[in-house]
Amino acid sequence: MSFDDEKDKFSAEISGMSDNMDLEIEGEEDLSSPGLMSSAKDDSINHITETFGITKDELDTAMNEFTQLMITKTDPAFLEAIKPHMHDIGDQNGDGYQLDIMGLKMILDKFLEGNHVPKQQSSNPFSGSLNPGNPSGLLAQFMSAFGASQQEIADLVKRAEKAEKKAKNPFEENSDIDAPNVEKVMDVPSDSYEYEILTQEDSFGYIKHIPSDELYEKFKNIYGEGPYNISLFSTAIGYNLIAALKNVDTFEYLENTKDYLLFKAVSTNAEIEDVILAFIQTEEDEFQMMVPMYGNTYNVETGDSIVKGIDNDMYVEDEDKNGVVEVSLKNPLDLDRAKTSIELALYEEKNPILSPHEFGKIFVAPAPATFTSNFVKVGRIKANDSKATLMFKDNYDLDERQEMFDFYLKLPEEYSARMLQALQEYFQFIDFNENPKVKSCELYTKGYEALYIELDLGKLPEMARWWRER
Repeated sequence: MSFDDEKDKFSAEISGMSDNMDLEIEGEEDLSSPGLMSSAKDDSINHITETFGITKDELDTAMNEFTQLMITKTDPAFLEAIKPHMHDIGDQNGDGYQLDIMGLKMILDKFLEGNHVPKQQSSNPFSGSLNPGNPSGLLAQFMSAFGASQQEIADLVKRAEKAEKKAKNPFEENSDIDAPNVEKVMDVPSDSYEYEILTQEDSFGYIKHIPSDELYEKFKNIYGEGPYNISLFSTAIGYNLIAALKNVDTFEYLENTKDYLLFKAVSTNAEIEDVILAFIQTEEDEFQMMVPMYGNTYNVETGDSIVKGIDNDMYVEDEDKNGVVEVSLKNPLDLDRAKTSIELALYEEKNPILSPHEFGKIFVAPAPATFTSNFVKVGRIKANDSKATLMFKDNYDLDERQEMFDFYLKLPEEYSARMLQALQEYFQFIDFNENPKVKSCELYTKGYEALYIELDLGKLPEMARWWRER
């Protein structure tokens, strides 16, 4: 049995009690008999414990911890990450949800520690239901029993439906990518230079990582020296694991920062264009892949490789003065674009003394920039009445009665007014009240009437205008 053609779905129906947990696999026979139901439940639990190499007690522990987390919402970043792997199962009480195999893996990794790789994986290292970018037809939905408001549920369903339009299982040969009407239903850019890629909901601060000055050394401690055969990463997971990776033979190291390692994915077939990807550290001894869409060299509509002689519409011909014709990509690799999309997506989880969302509610309403500055106005922030907010006001001599303050973002250097205005347009797409990257920022005062946070946006501040007007 392989995960490529396995149709089973792991599900967990939880109402806050460990003895009310049902783990069942869809597609079983009619279980109207209590005896059959009990047997099916035992078989399902056994199937899960054998698949992940854990005990039933460990499974119970992990699911009980997850239930409490759902109720208390003490780790919103994890809950946000697991949303695409959950959906409503139509329980009569309205409080059931279903997890796919990736969702279960995330729960086991978090509460039991370690990397719980399912057994019986297919020979294709990037196939099957471990692709976290593929919701596998699932609707990710929090149930009201766990404190989600109707608006939160509606927003989540909306996001899930949008994700489903983009859903594809790129590493299976019979993927729906080849369906004739796929262009009508897939909400994707037409090429990798479209600025809209950076304005999508998941473009900013949605991947938690662990930065390190010794990042490459840590990577080599696990995988050795490069170049790296793709088989080394047969159990790796990640973000945007595109179909083009099935045509890759090796990963060649290019460079690294403290936040990510940059690689070139190379095929032995010279007609296949190389792809850029990154590795990020997500746990002490775990790295995950990320394939940036912006500025990369693959077909962003299908996720597949660009091939010379086949994808002619993606190439241009240039003739020199000697009549020699050279064929090159219309949109060659742009490292600035690719790196920026990686940097925007990553965030380091921190515990600031006071973050913006703890101080109050942010309203994005930028005023036109008129001068060169290293401050760009986001909008205004309305203070709440919490003890932390009152203490902050007192420590920085702010008027305790004042509710509204101008809210800015401080950049590492100064930029022109036109660049700042282009950056302000990008801010319209960010939920400053909920975004994990913003929540990890420390709040500072700017005089007595304004507040700000510091945020490194890579090359976006200096390039937003040009990329937007391409």
